[in-house]
Amino acid sequence: MPNNNINNELKRNLSETYNYTMGAASNAVTSLISTKCQIIDSSVTECSISELQYSEYDPAVIVRTSYNGSLTGSSVMVFKLNDIQLILNQLMGKPPVISPDFRFDAINTSALTEIMNHMLNSSSLELSKIVHAGVTTSTPEIHTDSDGSIEKLLGLEPFDNVCVITSRLVIENVVNSKFMTVITLDTASDISEKANDELKKRRPPEIMMSKPSSFSVSPNQPPVSFSSFQNTLSQEQLNNLQLLMNVPLELSIEIGSTQKKVDDILSFTQGTVLELDCPADAPVNVIVNGHLIARGDVVVVDDYFAVRITEILQSNLLDTLKDNSLK
Repeated sequence: MPNNNINNELKRNLSETYNYTMGAASNAVTSLISTKCQIIDSSVTECSISELQYSEYDPAVIVRTSYNGSLTGSSVMVFKLNDIQLILNQLMGKPPVISPDFRFDAINTSALTEIMNHMLNSSSLELSKIVHAGVTTSTPEIHTDSDGSIEKLLGLEPFDNVCVITSRLVIENVVNSKFMTVITLDTASDISEKANDELKKRRPPEIMMSKPSSFSVSPNQPPVSFSSFQNTLSQEQLNNLQLLMNVPLELSIEIGSTQKKVDDILSFTQGTVLELDCPADAPVNVIVNGHLIARGDVVVVDDYFAVRITEILQSNLLDTLKDNSLK
């Protein structure tokens, strides 16, 4: 296989795809072990088989599976043995304690195969949605790093390049670690190409941020003077107004909204994208205590998001505040 460097688009597509598919896989693990599992932050790198380092996973557990259907090729996942032991303990109701005497006997191998089957079936179902074609995976093969090498399991030579996807594995109060998935460049390119259109649809629109405009005054322009609002009020009205000014109000910014069925909401996973009912360049809503009072544009001020008011709307809330201040 030629050692072609993968481009940024492939890296982005592959990273996003694995975030979606591993999100589905983590839900499957959660349902099995009854403890929240998250597989997140998938990142992609490239190296040759000879350069592939996974000593930090030593002793390691290697899980191999093959794609079937619209995708072909094999995938190899590398986990830390201690992480696998903790996951199996959680599945079997044992304390979350690492034992130096742990061995992969028939029971442990069968239990891990069941977990991996659930993970891979869920991830391949999500992958099928992304590539718009059926994808399945073979029954996972469990290996230790002493009885299988990634090079042999993928059928590659030492000079062949591979894609390495590193993901974080977090199981509440049990595991906070990572694992890696290794696939060939051919498989990586195939996934990226077939997932490209769907990933573009799922990406949120990019919002163009602008710096606040600076206002300049012509040197020949006379200064503008405004009559004081307070001069038109009686002392009692001024006292009432001062009391009103100290009342805190809840202010929030809404970029859009949408409606979903209960079934849709229950199916939310890590990476789910919600499409809102407004275009990317639409103004945002300024809401005070549940009342829409203004609209504006999103800007950046000193590295913070801000909203520049472009329109003040007629509002019952503002009318009420004005009326109360004059009583």
